[in-house]
Amino acid sequence: MATRFELVLAGDGPRARAGGEAALDAIRETEQRLSAFRRDSLTARVNAGAGTAVRVDDEFLELLQLCARVHAATRGAFDPGVGALMENWGFRGPHAGGAARAGFERVLVDEAAHTVRIPAGMQLDFGAVGKGWALDRAAEALRAAGVASALLHGGTSSVLALGAPPGAEAWKVRIRGGPDVALRDAALGVSAPHGRTAERDGRRHGHVLDPRRAAPVQGMALAACTATSAALADAWSTALLVLGAVPPAAPLTWTLLVPDPAHV
Repeated sequence: MATRFELVLAGDGPRARAGGEAALDAIRETEQRLSAFRRDSLTARVNAGAGTAVRVDDEFLELLQLCARVHAATRGAFDPGVGALMENWGFRGPHAGGAARAGFERVLVDEAAHTVRIPAGMQLDFGAVGKGWALDRAAEALRAAGVASALLHGGTSSVLALGAPPGAEAWKVRIRGGPDVALRDAALGVSAPHGRTAERDGRRHGHVLDPRRAAPVQGMALAACTATSAALADAWSTALLVLGAVPPAAPLTWTLLVPDPAHV
């Protein structure tokens, strides 16, 4: 994930400190497991074994199941199989070139055998859901420690609220250039193409790809949404940026879509 995480815990004392340390440990563990930039991560092992069945654990299977549900619900607008495309567009270093495509529906998961097989040429990249997944794991650690009020964020784009701060009904989070969002036992995901760019064909392109076109998103400047979990909010905010609209069955409680003025 290679980003900054911060926790704000209401209260002090041994319980809060222990919960905060356990939450940070959960975030570090998620980074070690999911990051495509770490050679020793489980994601890297699955990518290195493309074309073969690689054994994974229950938590990795749970993440794959969540991704499959969002991928199907968004008709492919959310796709964690974009790793090779990201590489080819130069978002993981120099432009690699060559053929690559996404298509998470081609990932074969055998729950009974605890294995996953991705097609040759595909790479998993959980950049659109990993920060939220880490926040959900951190929240579990906080609850287990008895912490009932906290605000967690990863990279300023993924936010999760436990309870509310003392004397208030909800945590308030301001989207840069947008409205304040009230969060109580809910999560906020924000997706935008700026922040990380790459140059190709004499143009700068944002890092969010439309996996259906195998090209960077065009037409949207920002998408934000709230959901019951940070992983869902993360994944759906990316899908909304790609789609430019909210599907009727989206499991979201609030959404914001901001068109790119250059494409209006």
